[in-house]
Amino acid sequence: FRRVLFRSGSGAGVQCACAVGTLSALIGRMGLEEVALLKIDCEGDELRVLHGLRPEDWPRVQQVAMEVHDIYGRLDAAVALLRRHGFRVTCAAQLGGTVRGYEMVVPATLRLFHVYAVRK
Repeated sequence: FRRVLFRSGSGAGVQCACAVGTLSALIGRMGLEEVALLKIDCEGDELRVLHGLRPEDWPRVQQVAMEVHDIYGRLDAAVALLRRHGFRVTCAAQLGGTVRGYEMVVPATLRLFHVYAVRK
């Protein structure tokens, strides 16, 4: 366990203890032979999550769905990493709109993308 500081939108923070580890450690601890879908939404640390997979665990992952903020080359880096590990990758800009009465506002400056990867 590690103490982590969580901040709200107002900047206020709350410390709590939580388990922290890599994907490969989780795969090993749970004895997973296959990961049918890996969904990642971690507010900018997508590459850190993916780098937590050891080479021998990459073939276990069949699909990846994640949200990437395309700043500092994050989108290109994530796509390149997934392709290097045998995935066919598609990206779609997240757009605003109305879904079932719920209005979503996604400013273009946010450069938010959905990345979908399927093992070839």
